[in-house]
Amino acid sequence: MKKAVAEVTRGLRVYFFGDISGSMARSIETAKGHLSRFVQGFPLDRIHVCVFNTAAREIRIPHASAAGVTQAFKGISASGGTDYGSGVRLLLREHQPSADEDVLFVFVGDEGQAGSFDPVVRKLGTLPMAFGFVKLPGDPGAIVTN
Repeated sequence: MKKAVAEVTRGLRVYFFGDISGSMARSIETAKGHLSRFVQGFPLDRIHVCVFNTAAREIRIPHASAAGVTQAFKGISASGGTDYGSGVRLLLREHQPSADEDVLFVFVGDEGQAGSFDPVVRKLGTLPMAFGFVKLPGDPGAIVTN
């Protein structure tokens, strides 16, 4: 199975972005679960994962298993404001795709300021072939709102 997935995803670089802003308090565990399942489906050498609020932090996955992903996301909680662009800036600064790779962005969040990544993507010059957005319910009672 791993060989088949590696072959199908050859030439594809995948960037996963998880919103951990304050409005995600009610949905943070769901978001981590979605990111965990996504990450397990791709070869680790071609995926890059971060969580973000007003700042981004890269998540290093030690091995593509449920335990590895759970360990990588341990201790992450929701707080702060929302800047989708912070995640894009971080991962593209640290992990530029090669010229022969297609790029896929997958966001997990409550929408909020999702449009804020567009100017960042254009400025950095890496244009994904596709975007995915897994929308989760935000927390209407959050003190920090988008």
